[in-house]
Amino acid sequence: MDEAVQLKLPDLQSRLLVTDRNDAAYLRSECLVHLLRHGRRAGDQALMSAVLPVLLSRCEANLLVTVPDGRMPDATSLRQDILDELTELFVLDGLGENPAELDFYECRFNKAFRTLRIDAVRRAARRSKEIIDVAALPPSEAEGEPDAYEDAFARVSDAFKVFPTQEWDAFREPFVNAIEALPPDEREAVILVHVLGYKEESEDPNEETAATRCNCTGRTIRNRLTRAAGKLARFKEDL
Repeated sequence: MDEAVQLKLPDLQSRLLVTDRNDAAYLRSECLVHLLRHGRRAGDQALMSAVLPVLLSRCEANLLVTVPDGRMPDATSLRQDILDELTELFVLDGLGENPAELDFYECRFNKAFRTLRIDAVRRAARRSKEIIDVAALPPSEAEGEPDAYEDAFARVSDAFKVFPTQEWDAFREPFVNAIEALPPDEREAVILVHVLGYKEESEDPNEETAATRCNCTGRTIRNRLTRAAGKLARFKEDL
């Protein structure tokens, strides 16, 4: 984290484009929180403007999977409310009744954001007076294991040969809307393979794959992905 703080802005912007979690140059979400807090304290608006969109993009991908349309009323507004609530934490950092609340995010971002998300879903459920099943997180979010959601948005953008840059921001909303508009089986295949990183199928009968999750064959998954790719092809052309 200290190394990242010392980076010049152009170098930092290059690092922010790295989407491979195994790359030594990849900046984890905890590091992004540290940079944002440093930028706020130093009054460095350029730093905050560079880092915040990347962090929010990762969270937006998380919410697209964990708070999908169809599972609860007005999921789109709820996802935005959660992102707004996270942003507000940075605005209020060092102030109010809990001035160190972001410490948790700086140490264990995925676990902290999970708590924020579930609390927001439960509040929405109480407001709508509906019982909403908050599904248990997949094994990838278990204690001590890599989080498949952390770079989910980067995985999606990389799958379509783009990166979460300023130019990409202009296309992000219609791109997400296009994924949400896919038929349920195609949308699930795209999310499982391109967001969560599941294999289409495996020769190992004990390995969990997109096919086992959907209770179908690998060929069926590939057919669904092909149909989805046709519907999303225009984004390749636009970008």
